[in-house]
Amino acid sequence: TRGAYKPRYTLDGAKVITCTSSGSLVNILSASDLHGKQQVFTVGKDPMGFTFSPDGRTALVANHGDGTVSVVDLKEGRVASSFTGGSGVETLSYY
Repeated sequence: TRGAYKPRYTLDGAKVITCTSSGSLVNILSASDLHGKQQVFTVGKDPMGFTFSPDGRTALVANHGDGTVSVVDLKEGRVASSFTGGSGVETLSYY
């Protein structure tokens, strides 16, 4: 088993989101209790990057391996939807 990587804090600093170094898993942890309960779920192939909506309710996950973007409901800790982002998508941002 490989460890988590690419940790990112949500904009309010309350949660940390990470992905696995191979596969399709993403973890959401409480920033105040990193040893507490995690929300673990599957996204597209080879997640590489994250961005957060300004309201803090949604994260986007760039899935490099299959060219998709997973839309994550941070409160529920699940993928709400996904869309095609293009081959090799790695970096995302909100404007």
